[in-house]
Amino acid sequence: MQSDAYKRADNRWQQHLSECKAAIIAQYETVQDYAASRFGSLPPDMAIHDVGILVPVVAFAGLRTIGEVDAAWSRVEQQVNEAAYDQKGSLPIGQPEGMTAFSDATAPSPTRRRREFTPTDLYPVGYPATASVWTLMTTDEQADGWHICFTHLWGSPGISVTNAIERLATAVYREANAITAQSRRLGSRRSMGRLLSPKPSPLDPARFHFYDGEFTSPDWQHHPVIPHVIQTIRFELAADAVPMRAEDRLLGQKNEIPS
Repeated sequence: MQSDAYKRADNRWQQHLSECKAAIIAQYETVQDYAASRFGSLPPDMAIHDVGILVPVVAFAGLRTIGEVDAAWSRVEQQVNEAAYDQKGSLPIGQPEGMTAFSDATAPSPTRRRREFTPTDLYPVGYPATASVWTLMTTDEQADGWHICFTHLWGSPGISVTNAIERLATAVYREANAITAQSRRLGSRRSMGRLLSPKPSPLDPARFHFYDGEFTSPDWQHHPVIPHVIQTIRFELAADAVPMRAEDRLLGQKNEIPS
């Protein structure tokens, strides 16, 4: 593929493709006509893809050039393909038998937020050179303790939630104890997104329950379904999510999304 003959042939092929595209575009009188054809049968406002996925809104009237049409199509195609891939690999929505956490999306106890766990969060003492973990974190306080589910933020450049699940769980438990200790000193009710109310410190680790959809271990129970509260937050945030950074930790109340 590095030979001169190949490069000449590839150059001719690229020129041929360019001429074919120009001939196709010449059929349309306006950019909007080309957009309508490029997007096929999809209406300009919203459509249901053949795999049951909502297609992002495309304002054809705002597209001024052929390049803008092609760029818009590429974005939609990527989002639809990613959604289809995610849908194919996702668990069905349902409430695991005997599990009370995450069962009521309208209850005041579940909270959901974006979070970046930095290398320092994961390795507070002598942490190695590694990447952050970006996650969509859902918490629900129940009578038996705090239930915390980590969902990997789609497209994030960091380590996957599955590969860092033990570190994530340890980081949350460590921070929970720090909040409790501070609350006792200051007499405040600062909480981790309702994860905590003032309680004795250190907290009982047995009252913390962590979840990740794909983590497998003899010590972890596999649920064949995923609660609606957890599944929906991924799609609600993924489209416009800017990963929460260190200054917007789960320690505060900013960016909380009501259940």
